[in-house]
Amino acid sequence: MQGWVSVHRSLQSHWLWVDKPFSRGQAWIDILLLANHQDNKFLLGNELVEVEQGSFITSEVKLMERWGWSKSKVRSFLKLLESDEMLIKKSDTKKTTLTVVNYKHYQDKKTTEEPQKNHEKTAKEPRKDTNNNDNNENNENNDNKEYIYSPVVDYLNLKANKTYKSTTKKTQTLIKARQNEGFTLEDFKKVIDNKVFSWQGTEWEKYLRPETLFGTKFESYLNEGGGKNGDTRANDDEDPWGIEKFITRG
Repeated sequence: MQGWVSVHRSLQSHWLWVDKPFSRGQAWIDILLLANHQDNKFLLGNELVEVEQGSFITSEVKLMERWGWSKSKVRSFLKLLESDEMLIKKSDTKKTTLTVVNYKHYQDKKTTEEPQKNHEKTAKEPRKDTNNNDNNENNENNDNKEYIYSPVVDYLNLKANKTYKSTTKKTQTLIKARQNEGFTLEDFKKVIDNKVFSWQGTEWEKYLRPETLFGTKFESYLNEGGGKNGDTRANDDEDPWGIEKFITRG
């Protein structure tokens, strides 16, 4: 059988998809959806990690939780994919990196050649044959500007394993405010990536939410990863109440 179908990453937060345990086929599709669509960089503790297109950083524990599997089943499945030359697994003491072999074969040729341009265009276009309540709300503003509520919240849910809704008014207000300031979808994704790798697995993980990430500290979060500020977790520890004060102020 030839040809392909386009699958939006928001599928991963759908009630049908999150039903566990996953099948093997569902786990494989999940791997394809988790893989980075372009080369990227993440801050992991004090280390700036480069992740290539078609790869992503995870752990056996995270995959166990995502798929509803035992550790032995996760390991056996990953070994099976490796033996069939579908996946490359590299592990160290801090992380596990999974790379999809021939990742570009699963992508549209045009998207492969112009990933950045087409990704931004797709994010702004209404999705067809889906519940487009978000799109209707986006079109009701006075200047007809398309707001990126769904792509941003979908990405946050994907990276932080959350289930926030893009229809929440407070979340929409924050995203709209940042977008009106000139920030793009890629800026939102970078902020999410920076703070997921700074806070996930720590006491600060509870702040991986729209009201914290997309508030008035958005620009400072954006410039943390791999920038002059260095290790974002260290900066947070020096002023542990900074976040609390920010949240209290709303």
